[in-house]
Amino acid sequence: FSACDPSVVRRFDLRLRLPDPSRERAAAVLEHGLGRIRSRVAPEQVAALAERCAALSPAACAAICNEAAMVCLRRCIAAGQTDSDEALVV
Repeated sequence: FSACDPSVVRRFDLRLRLPDPSRERAAAVLEHGLGRIRSRVAPEQVAALAERCAALSPAACAAICNEAAMVCLRRCIAAGQTDSDEALVV
């Protein structure tokens, strides 16, 4: 059971039941997040990552995709490869 922020509960006297995370939901969020950036991540790699991320929230799964893109960008800047489109692929 996931609880809302206590201030929301006090203000609205409301409780929401959020579904437990699942591997399928994590895979869907990861595929969507990786689809927004240039990546060469294979479907079996997404499935393996989703297995490890099954307990995370969708926001945390999306943050993983964003961080992967930032790591790639930092690596390319450090190597001086910012003018190559091929280098900027996760």
